[in-house]
Amino acid sequence: MISRAAPRAPSDERAPLMSAPAQSASPPSTADQRRARIMAVATAHFLKSGFERANLDRVAADARVGKQAIYEFFRNKYDLFDAVVRAAMIAATPPAPSFAGEIETVLENQALYASTVYADPHVIELLRANIVAVRRFPELATALHEFRRQQVMALADYLSGLAAAGRIGPLPGPPLDHATRLVNLTLAGTCYLLGRPLPEDAERMAQARFAVNLFLKGIGAADAGSPDICRPAPPCTAPAAEKPVQRRMSGERYDVLCDAALDEFMAAGFENASVERIHWAAKVSRTTIYRQFCSKEGLFRRVVEREIARQAIRLPVPEEGDLEARLVALARSMLDLHLVPRALKLHRLLIEEALVFPELAQGYYDARVARLGSALAQVMAAAGHSRPSPGVVAAFHTLATFGMRYVAADRPVGEEERAENARQCARILTRGLRA
Repeated sequence: MISRAAPRAPSDERAPLMSAPAQSASPPSTADQRRARIMAVATAHFLKSGFERANLDRVAADARVGKQAIYEFFRNKYDLFDAVVRAAMIAATPPAPSFAGEIETVLENQALYASTVYADPHVIELLRANIVAVRRFPELATALHEFRRQQVMALADYLSGLAAAGRIGPLPGPPLDHATRLVNLTLAGTCYLLGRPLPEDAERMAQARFAVNLFLKGIGAADAGSPDICRPAPPCTAPAAEKPVQRRMSGERYDVLCDAALDEFMAAGFENASVERIHWAAKVSRTTIYRQFCSKEGLFRRVVEREIARQAIRLPVPEEGDLEARLVALARSMLDLHLVPRALKLHRLLIEEALVFPELAQGYYDARVARLGSALAQVMAAAGHSRPSPGVVAAFHTLATFGMRYVAADRPVGEEERAENARQCARILTRGLRA
């Protein structure tokens, strides 16, 4: 790994990302108006272009201020990004629907509400910004993650009340975990962050209904009506990668070069990665790099494809215990592979670059789900069940990896938490929470 520290966000403490700031009763001053204009323009630039590609000179020009005016309110680009993402996340969260009515109806409304919010391209880019924040702004990433969790607190309280009243079974774990899982099921985890087309209204309704059915009743009730969650993307229209001019290079030297390049891309992102640093880390000339890969883009594609193939480890198929015990073991195997630090870094990198390299990001997701689907089909067949539908496989993948939880926040995950996550996943899939 290249040893160098990534730039960090300002170290001052920020207020918790919980509610919008109180509005002043007095008319906004000229300075307030100028700051608001800078924030609005910066929001558009950061959410459209990402942190690395956004340029403060263009922000200043579009906001009709001198660049120095930005520094009157924000210490640097990192401080501006922090302020933009916090404010935008709050603004993107409308009030949730009522909890009155039958359980299925309430949960479907809540699930549909979540999918409606997240189907907004603006929100998708906020979530993508969160992934960038993990690498450069760990405090902001943690705050954003906790903010999103708090948005489902009312749903967690509702589920807790249902369990206390005996209207659903005892919750195997914290109510907030299960509220988050229902939302994750509806959104198919990080699927749409990896470049998949956002669902249309009818698809969102079908996904919400399927998620609630699976959540409450398990796979037996849900599989027949399973939609193709995270349907395959249309053929990619990205230009084909340039064909490199082949030069003789030993396998060992090639591996060193690819590893150094991937480390640089995972540490800095595509835009900010430096071929110069790769050249020094791998002790390979710049000329050799360009002869082998043609361009920085060609290098990125090649090393990411290579790493996706290296991480395609076959999941062991559990052979002992009943169906639920085998699903616990399978979910745990998937989670352990998901949490390998290099796998998480690749996942975050592909989310960050999904708009530029959609075929790589989508191929990565498809390969992960297909790997899990093969093992799940064998487990289900051994228990006398039919082959799981694509929707059920995608749902199991989301449950096993806990959606965005570990991708969007960087923290160690201990043995007890991993085991509990696997148990919750298997319980939902086999029995649901209504049993």
